[in-house]
Amino acid sequence: MLAFIVDGKKVKLLRGLASRREVEQLVARLRQSLGRTGADTRFAAAAERTTRTTLRALSERLLEPIASELTTRRLVIMPVGVMHGIPFAALPVGDECAGDRWEITHAPGLGIYSLCAHRQRRRDVPSLVVGVPEPDLPYVHQEVRAIETLVPNTVTLLGQEAVYSAIPTEGEYNFIHFATHAMFRSDNPFFSGLKLADGWLLGCDLYRRNLRCRVAVLAACRTGAVQVAPGEELLGLARCFLAAGARSVLVSLWDANDAVTAALMGCFYARTASGAAPAVALREAQTLVRQRWPDPFHWAAFVLVGAGWDAETLPPRAGKLRRRKEPTP
Repeated sequence: MLAFIVDGKKVKLLRGLASRREVEQLVARLRQSLGRTGADTRFAAAAERTTRTTLRALSERLLEPIASELTTRRLVIMPVGVMHGIPFAALPVGDECAGDRWEITHAPGLGIYSLCAHRQRRRDVPSLVVGVPEPDLPYVHQEVRAIETLVPNTVTLLGQEAVYSAIPTEGEYNFIHFATHAMFRSDNPFFSGLKLADGWLLGCDLYRRNLRCRVAVLAACRTGAVQVAPGEELLGLARCFLAAGARSVLVSLWDANDAVTAALMGCFYARTASGAAPAVALREAQTLVRQRWPDPFHWAAFVLVGAGWDAETLPPRAGKLRRRKEPTP
């Protein structure tokens, strides 16, 4: 593993951070500990210890060796391979978390990040909020109502109103928010989807829509799961929403707790309502939620993919993000 560190003045290459096999093993261990935490609370304490130990090991190999070179507050991370599943904000650096030191956003690569950063998205447009309560998602209604209170000019589709035909095919929005179940199809990521009242909104559906928005918030389990295709092309719901016109997408890397997700989203929208940029709002929301739920399983699941700030030092303009022409099934 090596790192390219790019700022407005220089490009620096640091070699020999860790072996690829070593990182893959640590990421696999992290996924196991996070899975056990969500599956059975009896193992929560042991899983939390394993999670923290593994996050420390990842930081020692990937982040701490380059931390002294990261002198800006804003940090755009472009991982490769299995590193797309690492919650970098939760990696410890000294006595604090990386999220305490930096405002962090993720990007699949420089081309897509450049495209997202150059997209101009308005705030004075409606926001779309879609919520599908389930017996195992009792906080969806509370989450949706909190967003309605915090975000002006909200169009809400809740419960039986959240049907496939009600999802717009085009339009410009401030936020697009989904509070529901999600599924990831590793065999065909374009069939990954978000559950609606009468079916599923699939990734391949998004490639046929023009939904321009400042932030698409996918408050569901594992919406950040991806399949890494040759050439480091990421296939999953985040990529589909970026292709549909989102400037950034807020996604979860593992099965998020419903109550914690509702609390995190409330904090996130409260901060954006006061003028904070998405990356700043997520950082501050995670800091507040961590005070009540210190286990990284609870507060570190969500990451921002794309452009995290409303005004950025822009990289060179990239070409248009291509939509696939071949049949997605």
